[in-house]
Amino acid sequence: MTIIALRKEGNTENGFGNMNISRLGIVIIYIFMVVLFHIQAAEAAVYGQEYFADDPSQCQNTKGRPNILVTVTGLKELSGNVRLSLYDDKPDNFLAKGAKIARIDVPAKEGLQICVSPPQPGIYAIGILHDINANGRFNLMVDGGGFSNNPKILFGAPPHRKASFNTGMNGTELEIKVTYFGQKKKRRHRK
Repeated sequence: MTIIALRKEGNTENGFGNMNISRLGIVIIYIFMVVLFHIQAAEAAVYGQEYFADDPSQCQNTKGRPNILVTVTGLKELSGNVRLSLYDDKPDNFLAKGAKIARIDVPAKEGLQICVSPPQPGIYAIGILHDINANGRFNLMVDGGGFSNNPKILFGAPPHRKASFNTGMNGTELEIKVTYFGQKKKRRHRK
């Protein structure tokens, strides 16, 4: 706790010279410090480990927040990482750089389930990326992806409205199927 000593006008005994700080100034500084503290605490909580778990047994309504249990299916290979990105209810934030509420990378494995705990009940959207070679970049010809509600992916990412879902205080369970875009279909040859 920091204590700021202020002097009364005309009193120069405390070494503050002629500096005058009004009560309004003190209130503004106090509000700024409180807001800054809460923003930093919220950011630390959002990106803190308590928001994520790759152990489904930990996906229980804890700390007064809902939980979203995501089962990832359709992994082509059990190598690399699976990245889950959680987005809020604003369509402009969906898949926008730096607009994720939360992100977690876990090793790809059979029967993968990831638990994410958003800050409150509401509308969210989830994007999944299977980074097969774990290089941290999306390679269209190798890596796969998917979205909440499993919308069809034709010529790019779906709009927010097709991937968004509502979660209440009791939480939500989702299954997201990973699609691989560079996967070539085998052609049948006529005999």
